[in-house]
Amino acid sequence: MKQLLIASAMVFFSITYAGAEQTKLTLYPVKVSKEMKSYTLVPQVIEPNCDARQFYEKAADIISKNPPDAQVREWCKTSLDKFPVKNTREVLDKYKEVLDLAERGARCGKYKWPLTTTTEETLQNFLSNIRKVTWLLGLKFHLQMAQGQYEQALPTLQTAFGAANHLCQDSDLIQKLVGFAIAGFMLHQVEWFIQQPNAPCLYWALQTYPKSVYGFDTMLYFELPGKSSMLKRLQRHIAALQCIEALRIAAGADGGKWPERLEDVKKVAVPVDPVSGKAFIYKRDGAKAILQEPEKLTNGTEKDVIAFQLDLREKQ
Repeated sequence: MKQLLIASAMVFFSITYAGAEQTKLTLYPVKVSKEMKSYTLVPQVIEPNCDARQFYEKAADIISKNPPDAQVREWCKTSLDKFPVKNTREVLDKYKEVLDLAERGARCGKYKWPLTTTTEETLQNFLSNIRKVTWLLGLKFHLQMAQGQYEQALPTLQTAFGAANHLCQDSDLIQKLVGFAIAGFMLHQVEWFIQQPNAPCLYWALQTYPKSVYGFDTMLYFELPGKSSMLKRLQRHIAALQCIEALRIAAGADGGKWPERLEDVKKVAVPVDPVSGKAFIYKRDGAKAILQEPEKLTNGTEKDVIAFQLDLREKQ
């Protein structure tokens, strides 16, 4: 049964990272403000002595009795000009209690799953429903972007990353894997966010993502030999997005042009690839640029490749 749970978690991650030769992003130069430097991906803890599990369990129970349609997840991939705003509002109104529970849980200081008294079937059902809660959070985030509500969208992003971080902190490998996949799913939502002309820069927010998500590298190595590329994929994704935000900052400071080289970015530090310790490969061609990993992962597949095609536009 445990192997089935692990396989299910890995499938969720594989779907999250379906893979493409290059992810195409349309981007805009950004001017840095003081507020941007205070943004974080994980929410502030409001109830330090409260266990988030009770809120996640309630949300999962509601979902189990009335699950959202699979179309919800597809809407999270829809371009904002084609986004079904009216239908989305109806869905989110229907699951308001679920979203409120997730928001409160993500801001709790503790998360502990009682493994000694929990069956694997119960855990599987819980994690399956938590993934669906994440779809709803992604949908809410997408709606807020479509409406230009960027400041309201950031707490929604924090809620999802907060839940992912809670799962990654648990001692159980399966919960860690699901938390890992949720973080990857939301990083794809970040890609949508940074493409919006008036969205704030997330350079500093990406810098604050807690290292606890990386803490199970050793566990992956021993329990899932050959699968540590999953963790490295996430590490690279976070660093690459921060690198892209550094490039947007540089463009905003240099008349709306991409820098010739990564070394020409002076306003902020440009992160290196955390896996190899080398700089990302960057090539500029006018208003277009390519950013990609410096080397392939050992035992990695095509879906593990990190590569972005960056198209710089002027704000209208």
